[in-house]
Formats: sequence, C-alpha cells, structure tokens
Amino acid sequence: MIARQGVIIEVDLVRDGAFIFYNRRENGHKVHTAVRISLGHAQEIYEANNEAAIDWQRQTGHISFGPEPCVWSWTARVVVE
Repeated sequence: MIARQGVIIEVDLVRDGAFIFYNRRENGHKVHTAVRISLGHAQEIYEANNEAAIDWQRQTGHISFGPEPCVWSWTARVVVE
C-alpha cells in the first residue's frame, strides 16, 4: 500500500506601505502570486492561519493591519493530511 502524502500549503502576506500582497503555494507549486488584497482580507487570512495547526511560521517587521503605512512580511506553512 502506498501512503498518500499530505498537502503542504504555504501562505505569504507582504505589506509594503499601504499595499498588501498575497502568495500561496501548494506542494511547492504557485497557486497565487503577488495578488493585491485589502487590509481586511489580509487580516482574515492571518487570523485563520495563525490559529490553525501550523507546521511553522515566520515574520519580519511588526505586523499591523491599521491604516498607517508600514513594511512587514508573514509566512505560515500548514500540512493538511
């Protein structure tokens, strides 16, 4: 019997000033690349994945979803069996 491998999902949020960009990879394959999204949508993605059973996460800068421009990035990896 061959064991089925889980799906590895990596989600990136990158804030550059007033803009937030979303990236998503599944098993290393690009699904979404540099898609510009709203602050509200970015916060929903962050909260949903930050509370999930993540394999690992990393960030640079101070994560803020407020209106003031800032620079940060956040990546999370989730393994779905």
